[in-house]
Amino acid sequence: MEDLAAFANTDGGALWIGIRDDGQVVGAQVQDRELQRIANLIAAHLGITPSIRVVELEGRPVLQVRVEPAAGLVAYGGRYLRRVGTTNRDFAPDQLARHLLGHSGRSWDGLPSEWTRTMSIRTLLSTSHAWPGPSSPP
Repeated sequence: MEDLAAFANTDGGALWIGIRDDGQVVGAQVQDRELQRIANLIAAHLGITPSIRVVELEGRPVLQVRVEPAAGLVAYGGRYLRRVGTTNRDFAPDQLARHLLGHSGRSWDGLPSEWTRTMSIRTLLSTSHAWPGPSSPP
């Protein structure tokens, strides 16, 4: 589940069931009931719908579980993960903020600010407000 969440939060990706980490093909259960169980577990835990297909490798059935990049963020176990090479890493707070802004089509400069709505720099400099720093404004 962790890998699938990280894939969804990055560029998407595929998880292969029935192939060991060393590349040896051992096969997987491919009955409809098992495919449905896997899809339901992913949907329940991650809130995303994977594509699951059966592929035959070296005469044995294996499963390819593919997820596309998510429109939002996908959490797993209270964590937001991203894929970096062959590892999963937690988003740092600033990376998480940039990721959310990037997927929303906004930028930091485009976000509303209470200060910009109530007072501009020109208003601040043209009034008798005390300058908050140790010296006068430039």
